Amino acid sequence: MSTNGLGKAGAESGPQKGLKAGSTADSSGGRGRIEGGGLGLVRVAAVIAASIGGAGSVTFMVRASQHPPRVLLVLFTLWVVSPFLVLAWANVVSRRWSVVVRAMICGVTFVVAVCSLLVYGGVVDVRPAGSANAFLFTIVPPVTWVVMAVGVGVGAQVSRRRLR
Repeated sequence: MSTNGLGKAGAESGPQKGLKAGSTADSSGGRGRIEGGGLGLVRVAAVIAASIGGAGSVTFMVRASQHPPRVLLVLFTLWVVSPFLVLAWANVVSRRWSVVVRAMICGVTFVVAVCSLLVYGGVVDVRPAGSANAFLFTIVPPVTWVVMAVGVGVGAQVSRRRLR
């Protein structure tokens, strides 16, 4: 456990020695958290957003369905909810990842949740004229996978550059 100049453990209030402004100390390193819990609250909100986005997307899918076979309904449900499950998982397991990547995951989670609900709810119409209801529920998940991959990739690149 580190001590400050007064011999008191954990009594530092300013930036910790050896860390750049805006960076965080890993809680496993015994240095404490510089974040002040701000990103932790955002991560909790992101998991909640992923849950609401997944539940809302499935609700819109069920309302738009026209009595499909149960197997097809189960498969579509898994397909539609898969991005939200992965985003929720990533928000939970990302504790040891860089702050930039964690922030990007949270941001992508909010974007995917809001945009998916807007598209599935019909507020934003991206469906080609004359296409079936299934088009939205077929095309939105792969688009969200691409957005997730780009967002996390950008976060990883920025994080690597900050370490140099």
